[in-house]
Amino acid sequence: RIKVMDKEGKAFFSPTITVNISTKNIKTKVYPNPLQSNSWLSINTANADKIHLVICDITGKICWEQNENIIAGNNLIALPYESLLQGMYLLRIKGKALDESVVIRK
Repeated sequence: RIKVMDKEGKAFFSPTITVNISTKNIKTKVYPNPLQSNSWLSINTANADKIHLVICDITGKICWEQNENIIAGNNLIALPYESLLQGMYLLRIKGKALDESVVIRK
């Protein structure tokens, strides 16, 4: 509700409007980080989604990418280990309700 005062000091009020704020209730975690032979991306979400995963090196070169269909609840996705050299990488997770980046090391 907004209160507006005119030049004469008379107050006017707008109608009351209900606003619903949607918060994304999505939790992501990479473990262990630094990566080991059995490393996972955990995504816990309330809704199913189709996501695109990309791992880039520090120069921006794509080292690995994969599409996944995730379900409501906890999802575990195996991350590549053997194909990555020692170094730092950026894991990009993008879906309809998710757009997140995580720094990972090997």
